[in-house]
Amino acid sequence: MVLEKHIPGQNGTSAHIALRNSITAAPNKTPTHEILLRHIDGVFADECDETFYVAHEDGRLISRLWMGFGKHKDAIGNWGYFFTDPDFRGQGIGGSVLKLWHEDFLSRSDLPLCFLCTTGSQRITEYYGK
Repeated sequence: MVLEKHIPGQNGTSAHIALRNSITAAPNKTPTHEILLRHIDGVFADECDETFYVAHEDGRLISRLWMGFGKHKDAIGNWGYFFTDPDFRGQGIGGSVLKLWHEDFLSRSDLPLCFLCTTGSQRITEYYGK
């Protein structure tokens, strides 16, 4: 398994392929799938600084987390689209992806004015809060 960052717009990498495969292979596509594809492929790269933190193996996405914010002064950042394949849950892989994000986040000097995450689940809020 590989744990790495994907910068949208740097298409064709193994992380990009695993991210795309996870969306295009989804049996019941929703509008969220289409938005995710646009983020993954770098459609917003001119306006937004985006990063996906990805665990993958042999073209299969195992876990992902997205972070993005505008390239303008005093941007408001957001993160989410957190997902771990059900076959791999409970093994600490999602936690490793969150750790990769957190280390990258703390090392950056270009962070937005504030950073938000919204969720409808108290369980996810408690998990992210760690």
